[in-house]
Amino acid sequence: MIIKVSQSRLLAQKVAINLLNSKLVSFTKGIDAVVEVAHQIIYEDLRNEEMLENRVDEILEELENEDEYEYRFVDEKELKIMIKKRLAPEYDFIISFEERFSSLAFDILQELLDKDLIRFRVNRVRVKTIIFESFEKFLKDREKASDRAHEILRERGIEEGEKYNEEYRKLHEQELRKLIGVS
Repeated sequence: MIIKVSQSRLLAQKVAINLLNSKLVSFTKGIDAVVEVAHQIIYEDLRNEEMLENRVDEILEELENEDEYEYRFVDEKELKIMIKKRLAPEYDFIISFEERFSSLAFDILQELLDKDLIRFRVNRVRVKTIIFESFEKFLKDREKASDRAHEILRERGIEEGEKYNEEYRKLHEQELRKLIGVS
């Protein structure tokens, strides 16, 4: 999973902030209502991906437990991707990030319009693009936050291990929140 379920609210906040900062969109019932709609759609998609990945892991485990494991010479990562691609339609899951983000952007925009939470005087495609770009920016922000968290831990002299991982998770979340602009 490229985006974790636990990050769904942060991503929804990024979407709402980008819409607001665009000056092309106004919110009829405030930012929290927009965040909630975006969060629900993103959360459902990420949970769906999580269920798909759990099923893929179950299949891989079953294959490993078979006596004649035909795939023992296949790279496990490649095999996982192949299985995920094959099962994706059953889970109504889009593998391509670009197509997936585009679909999510459309769903978020449509739900915001259906619930009368936003107004704009530009083409719908422009608003959908702002939402789509929020996903891309979020991934970049996540990478920057990760780099910064590692840098801080190096500066503190914390060695790899359990404490490092625990501190990393906290710092990563803090740095990501700063980059997104939420407290």
